[in-house]
Amino acid sequence: MYNPQLVKTATEKIEYYLQQKGWPYEGDQSGFKLYQGSTYVHVTIKQWGENSLVCIRCPLALNVTNLNHDLLQMLMEKNYELILGKFSYNRNAQAIYYEHAILGNDLDPEELYSALESAAVVADKYDDQIALMSGGKRAID
Repeated sequence: MYNPQLVKTATEKIEYYLQQKGWPYEGDQSGFKLYQGSTYVHVTIKQWGENSLVCIRCPLALNVTNLNHDLLQMLMEKNYELILGKFSYNRNAQAIYYEHAILGNDLDPEELYSALESAAVVADKYDDQIALMSGGKRAID
């Protein structure tokens, strides 16, 4: 059963944590956006059962035109190597992302900061290479 209070509470908590850390961000009804190098981290909050789920997604390549074997193999190998998060492809958006999710009900500031920082670093590290290999554009292009 949908409980909008779960999402509202988690959203308010995340905004408070971002303000406490002093990180610049943009916020609207779809979540929060934090910029990192040539990409950004987009944070949305959803309900997941009786918990809230903090979804962290970073666009690596937009308008992808070439999902070639070498790219797909590299993404699968990196998915195996990464401890947190994964690379994904959205066919409808023609975009490759790096994404991660954490539970929001008992979220503490350090857990959020670590998740956001690790996503931002991974995304900024790989977006140039993935955009080039896929024929896509980076988020800032």
